[in-house]
Amino acid sequence: MEVSFILVNYNTNALLLKAIGAIYQFTDAALSFEVLVVDNASKESPAALLVQQFPQVIFIQSPANKGFGAANNLAIQKAKGNYFFFLNPDAFLLSDAASFFVNKMKDPAYSYMAFCSGELLNQAQLPNHCFGNFPTFFSAISACGLKVFYQNYFRKHLALGVANYDPLPKKVDYVSGAAFMVRAELVKLYGGFDEAFFLYFEETEWAYRLQQKGYYSMIFPEVKIIHIEGGSTEAGTNTVFNQRTFQLYAESRQLFYKKTRGAFFAAIMKPLDMLQDLLRSIYHKEGNLFFTKLAILWKA
Repeated sequence: MEVSFILVNYNTNALLLKAIGAIYQFTDAALSFEVLVVDNASKESPAALLVQQFPQVIFIQSPANKGFGAANNLAIQKAKGNYFFFLNPDAFLLSDAASFFVNKMKDPAYSYMAFCSGELLNQAQLPNHCFGNFPTFFSAISACGLKVFYQNYFRKHLALGVANYDPLPKKVDYVSGAAFMVRAELVKLYGGFDEAFFLYFEETEWAYRLQQKGYYSMIFPEVKIIHIEGGSTEAGTNTVFNQRTFQLYAESRQLFYKKTRGAFFAAIMKPLDMLQDLLRSIYHKEGNLFFTKLAILWKA
């Protein structure tokens, strides 16, 4: 088995079926692959729909929602592929991405490439966040206002989420968790998702962990994938403030700091993150919403 597609569903049955349909539509039948779906204790399980429309899919029902990483790890335990292709239910293939990525993984020139992804597009097929840079003290300081003096450099080399406008393949710190491939052998050697992260920063920590072992991540813009950002979260949108989502993000960010750089780094980054949100709240005229965010950030 070459590729194991892995999708985690949480109350997104319609999107899930569309994502699976795109997999079977675009993936070359000559490529041996399987599709595994983990349902993260949704209100309505997609089991019956999958049996009806995609009976070949391997379905795993999680009795409780223990987070995105934990659900993916359930599928990893059953996956048989040499490569794992993680795909959000709100991410839709536009071509045979799996075969393309497998060929790159097998190329000796990319023998230390752990993760690869393509160029993510939004619903209007404009560039969407597809990779990011590991957070640093300099990136946090820059985000507090200094970036106005070097906006292009900040966007490419410091921002946590970056949309791609470059046609050439390139190494990046980490690829978006919405759609990426990883070598199964590296999962066996160094583990999969860290289940301490419920949601957010789990792919960032994984990429950082493997980078410490000498591996790297890449994006190949030739591959285009639609990603309806926010479609697979409970809120279903990133345009309205959702307190639970913001809390999960803040907690995961602090956890990433602690796990990768230690408690001292996490402590000095917290006030910078607070300042960023203050400036953002002022810019967007959010009013008292900042104090709600401040309380969440302080507790994270």
